[in-house]
Amino acid sequence: MPAAYRLPSYDHRTEPRYLETPRTMPTYRTAADWLARAAELRQRVLVSCGLWPMPEKGPLNARVFDRVERDGYSVEKVAFESLPGFYVCGNLYRPLGRGCGPFPGVLNPHGHWATGRLANEANGSLPGRCIGFARQGYVAFSWSMIGRNEADQIPHN
Repeated sequence: MPAAYRLPSYDHRTEPRYLETPRTMPTYRTAADWLARAAELRQRVLVSCGLWPMPEKGPLNARVFDRVERDGYSVEKVAFESLPGFYVCGNLYRPLGRGCGPFPGVLNPHGHWATGRLANEANGSLPGRCIGFARQGYVAFSWSMIGRNEADQIPHN
């Protein structure tokens, strides 16, 4: 093979890696070195999510309504505009009988359930999880991801 087509010996693409391959975590000499690396990683994540540059923030136009009280918790419907004309809808579960807070909060994404945040199956229940958190003293928010339930402005597929 001509030398022009060979990878340099220091090119790590030539080394196979496996789950068992030891990984040495990088070290940073100073806090400033780490902060510079953290800023670089943060920007890479934002770019890969389509959030670089960050879109302008607009009014959320949030609505919390239709409160229902149950044994040890309440549930409210929530809707807010994350982007102009794009609404995030969900349920907010709050503890009852534990004073007026502040309470820790837990975000509950629904994963790949076909019925989204409303999934209440024998092998898992999103409402049940949120009710459990609320009864333990947490505020739990479960929302419909893109293409599920009310969030059908953009299809899931």
